[in-house]
Amino acid sequence: MQSVANLDHDMILGALGGLIKGLEHALQNTRLICAEMIESAITTGDNTQQNDEPLSSLRRVLSQVRGVQVNVCSALAETVANIAEQSNNHVKIARLPREMMAEVFGQLIYTDYRSTLQHGETDTADSKSYYHPLMSKILLT
Repeated sequence: MQSVANLDHDMILGALGGLIKGLEHALQNTRLICAEMIESAITTGDNTQQNDEPLSSLRRVLSQVRGVQVNVCSALAETVANIAEQSNNHVKIARLPREMMAEVFGQLIYTDYRSTLQHGETDTADSKSYYHPLMSKILLT
Protein backbone atom coordinates (compact mmCIF):
# COMPACT_ATOMS: atom_id res chain seq x y z
CA MET A 1 0.00 0.00 0.00
CA GLN A 2 1.34 3.42 -0.98
CA SER A 3 1.76 6.19 1.55
CA VAL A 4 -0.15 9.46 1.23
CA ALA A 5 3.06 11.26 0.24
CA ASN A 6 3.65 8.79 -2.60
CA LEU A 7 0.05 9.14 -3.77
CA ASP A 8 0.42 12.94 -3.73
CA HIS A 9 3.69 12.67 -5.61
CA ASP A 10 2.27 10.31 -8.23
CA MET A 11 -0.87 12.43 -8.70
CA ILE A 12 1.11 15.65 -9.05
CA LEU A 13 3.48 14.05 -11.54
CA GLY A 14 0.47 12.81 -13.51
CA ALA A 15 -1.12 16.26 -13.49
CA LEU A 16 2.12 17.90 -14.58
CA GLY A 17 2.58 15.24 -17.26
CA GLY A 18 -0.87 16.10 -18.61
CA LEU A 19 0.07 19.78 -18.64
CA ILE A 20 3.27 19.03 -20.52
CA LYS A 21 1.31 17.08 -23.14
CA GLY A 22 -1.16 19.94 -23.47
CA LEU A 23 1.62 22.50 -23.89
CA GLU A 24 3.46 20.30 -26.38
CA HIS A 25 0.24 19.97 -28.38
CA ALA A 26 -0.16 23.77 -28.31
CA LEU A 27 3.43 24.19 -29.50
CA GLN A 28 2.86 21.71 -32.32
CA ASN A 29 -0.32 23.53 -33.39
CA THR A 30 1.49 26.88 -33.27
CA ARG A 31 4.26 25.50 -35.47
CA LEU A 32 1.63 24.29 -37.96
CA ILE A 33 0.08 27.77 -38.03
CA CYS A 34 3.51 29.28 -38.72
CA ALA A 35 4.21 26.74 -41.46
CA GLU A 36 0.86 27.53 -43.10
CA MET A 37 1.67 31.26 -42.97
CA ILE A 38 5.07 30.71 -44.57
CA GLU A 39 3.60 28.49 -47.27
CA SER A 40 0.84 31.02 -47.91
CA ALA A 41 3.38 33.85 -48.26
CA ILE A 42 5.41 31.81 -50.74
CA THR A 43 2.45 30.84 -52.91
CA THR A 44 0.82 34.28 -53.00
CA GLY A 45 3.99 36.36 -53.33
CA ASP A 46 3.60 40.12 -53.20
CA ASN A 47 0.10 40.17 -54.77
CA THR A 48 -1.69 39.88 -51.42
CA GLN A 49 -2.38 43.61 -51.10
CA GLN A 50 -4.50 43.63 -54.25
CA ASN A 51 -7.35 41.46 -52.93
CA ASP A 52 -9.28 40.58 -49.76
CA GLU A 53 -7.07 37.57 -48.96
CA PRO A 54 -5.11 39.29 -46.14
CA LEU A 55 -8.25 39.87 -44.07
CA SER A 56 -9.53 36.31 -44.42
CA SER A 57 -6.03 34.98 -43.76
CA LEU A 58 -5.73 37.09 -40.61
CA ARG A 59 -9.09 35.92 -39.36
CA ARG A 60 -8.22 32.28 -40.04
CA VAL A 61 -4.95 32.63 -38.13
CA LEU A 62 -6.71 34.46 -35.31
CA SER A 63 -9.22 31.64 -35.05
CA GLN A 64 -6.44 29.04 -34.97
CA VAL A 65 -4.49 30.95 -32.31
CA ARG A 66 -7.64 31.27 -30.22
CA GLY A 67 -8.02 27.51 -30.45
CA VAL A 68 -4.47 27.12 -29.11
CA GLN A 69 -5.32 29.57 -26.32
CA VAL A 70 -8.40 27.57 -25.31
CA ASN A 71 -6.40 24.33 -25.24
CA VAL A 72 -3.61 25.86 -23.14
CA CYS A 73 -6.07 27.44 -20.71
CA SER A 74 -7.91 24.13 -20.38
CA ALA A 75 -4.70 22.22 -19.71
CA LEU A 76 -3.60 24.75 -17.08
CA ALA A 77 -7.01 24.85 -15.41
CA GLU A 78 -7.19 21.06 -15.24
CA THR A 79 -3.72 20.85 -13.74
CA VAL A 80 -4.47 23.53 -11.15
CA ALA A 81 -7.78 21.84 -10.25
CA ASN A 82 -6.14 18.43 -9.84
CA ILE A 83 -3.36 19.76 -7.63
CA ALA A 84 -5.76 21.94 -5.61
CA GLU A 85 -8.05 18.95 -5.05
CA GLN A 86 -5.12 16.91 -3.82
CA SER A 87 -4.10 19.78 -1.54
CA ASN A 88 -7.64 20.02 -0.18
CA ASN A 89 -7.53 16.35 0.78
CA HIS A 90 -5.09 17.34 3.52
CA VAL A 91 -7.57 19.80 5.06
CA LYS A 92 -9.66 17.98 7.62
CA ILE A 93 -12.99 19.62 6.70
CA ALA A 94 -12.55 18.52 3.08
CA ARG A 95 -12.65 14.91 4.24
CA LEU A 96 -16.23 15.28 5.44
CA PRO A 97 -18.96 13.79 3.25
CA ARG A 98 -20.44 16.34 0.83
CA GLU A 99 -23.83 16.12 2.52
CA MET A 100 -22.32 17.10 5.85
CA MET A 101 -20.37 19.97 4.27
CA ALA A 102 -23.60 21.19 2.65
CA GLU A 103 -25.26 21.14 6.06
CA VAL A 104 -22.40 23.09 7.67
CA PHE A 105 -22.36 25.75 4.95
CA GLY A 106 -26.16 25.87 4.85
CA GLN A 107 -26.30 26.51 8.58
CA LEU A 108 -23.60 29.17 8.22
CA ILE A 109 -25.60 30.95 5.50
CA TYR A 110 -28.79 30.66 7.49
CA THR A 111 -27.12 32.03 10.63
CA ASP A 112 -25.72 34.93 8.63
CA TYR A 113 -29.17 35.60 7.21
CA ARG A 114 -30.76 35.50 10.67
CA SER A 115 -28.18 38.00 11.95
CA THR A 116 -29.36 40.51 9.33
CA LEU A 117 -32.90 40.53 10.78
CA GLN A 118 -33.74 43.46 13.03
CA HIS A 119 -34.39 42.76 16.72
CA GLY A 120 -37.86 41.25 17.01
CA GLU A 121 -38.27 40.82 13.24
CA THR A 122 -39.37 37.34 12.22
CA ASP A 123 -38.72 35.23 9.20
CA THR A 124 -41.45 35.90 6.63
CA ALA A 125 -42.27 34.14 3.40
CA ASP A 126 -40.94 37.14 1.47
CA SER A 127 -37.58 36.93 3.18
CA LYS A 128 -37.13 33.39 1.85
CA SER A 129 -36.02 34.98 -1.43
CA TYR A 130 -32.65 35.40 0.31
CA TYR A 131 -32.04 31.69 -0.12
CA HIS A 132 -30.60 29.95 -3.09
CA PRO A 133 -33.41 27.71 -4.48
CA LEU A 134 -31.67 24.58 -3.24
CA MET A 135 -30.80 26.02 0.19
CA SER A 136 -34.21 25.24 1.68
CA LYS A 137 -33.74 21.58 0.71
CA ILE A 138 -30.32 21.56 2.31
CA LEU A 139 -31.59 23.20 5.49
CA LEU A 140 -34.63 20.94 5.80
CA THR A 141 -32.72 17.68 5.45
